[in-house]
Amino acid sequence: MGVSIEIRGVSKIFEGYGEKRGLIALNDINADISPGEFVSILGASGCGKSTLLRIIAGLDAATSGTIYCGGEAVRNTDPSRGLVFQEHTLFPWMTVRGNIEFALKSTGQYREKRGEITGWLSLADLESFADSYPHQLSGGMRQRAALIRTLAVAPDVVLLDEPLGALDNFTRMTLQDELVRLWQERGSTMIMVTHDVDEAIYLSRRVILMSPRPGRVKNILDIPMGYPRDRASGDFMGFRVSILKQLEFAKNIQEDYTI
Repeated sequence: MGVSIEIRGVSKIFEGYGEKRGLIALNDINADISPGEFVSILGASGCGKSTLLRIIAGLDAATSGTIYCGGEAVRNTDPSRGLVFQEHTLFPWMTVRGNIEFALKSTGQYREKRGEITGWLSLADLESFADSYPHQLSGGMRQRAALIRTLAVAPDVVLLDEPLGALDNFTRMTLQDELVRLWQERGSTMIMVTHDVDEAIYLSRRVILMSPRPGRVKNILDIPMGYPRDRASGDFMGFRVSILKQLEFAKNIQEDYTI
């Protein structure tokens, strides 16, 4: 099951050399995420979304502020927080099954959970491709394999850094449904970074809206809609218009929808 995430006064200033030197990527970010909640972080490119996700994962350190995962301060990486990137990051020399086995072995869970691998493959509709290598799979299949490789180790928190961003629209919508299904079945806390407004509404219970650099929390919006969600419903379009207006990308949209 998922755990809570508490973000307290997190700021990030890039130090060192080059054009990023002195860049304020995040400025005083505060948010609370409940156990088992699906939250999206939404904003334009460069607003610090991925930087915040990397700090939650423990891959980067905040310049100031603290993130608590299950009540404990995040200091470094931990198997309890799984990260799925935009690129699938599967090992190309391993089969789908081999990739999952490697994840279990690297976290010391192989003996305990090796009997669950077939179930994970079935859950992702990849049973027939268990012995296939990544280059033999479609883009959507590779991302499904990457997702179940992460979920198989039962992380409390799953961090998703635009994992569907490189896919075509039809494959992306199919995988959004798969992601909701996997989340509902496993109960992990899910945090997804995206710049796709429809994706954030379709997946999330709440959406954290980020302002342009330096990244700040502009608003946190509840999405009180049941699952599965209807992309063509008035409520869905109402949230879409509201978010676009708050992000200042819809100044000329008429008030045809309300939420």
